[in-house]
Amino acid sequence: MRTLAIVPVKSFANAKQRLSKSLASGSRRSLVQAMFSDVLGALRRMEELHGIAVVTDDASAESLAAGDRMIVLRDDRRAGQSEATEIGIAYAEAHRFERVLLVPGDTPLIDPPEV
Repeated sequence: MRTLAIVPVKSFANAKQRLSKSLASGSRRSLVQAMFSDVLGALRRMEELHGIAVVTDDASAESLAAGDRMIVLRDDRRAGQSEATEIGIAYAEAHRFERVLLVPGDTPLIDPPEV
């Protein structure tokens, strides 16, 4: 079965706002960028995936999502995670993927064998 992982990611600059009392904006940006890199690394190790679609409007996220099996889908609406997921699902349907795996871009400690 052809499977597409969909990873919606909002702008790194605007991520983790609820941590603003504890972390400065640069630290929050670094944190979310590190988590996103970990998620992509785990998904890249999953041979069962036929593609990984990153839905974002962030240039840094686009850069990290370059490579084999990676697809970057622009989220020009910036309407939220559900809408970004819909962009990925529409892509999957249009390109005849048979199933999708929805993975938040900030999933801590994601482990391919557990997925």
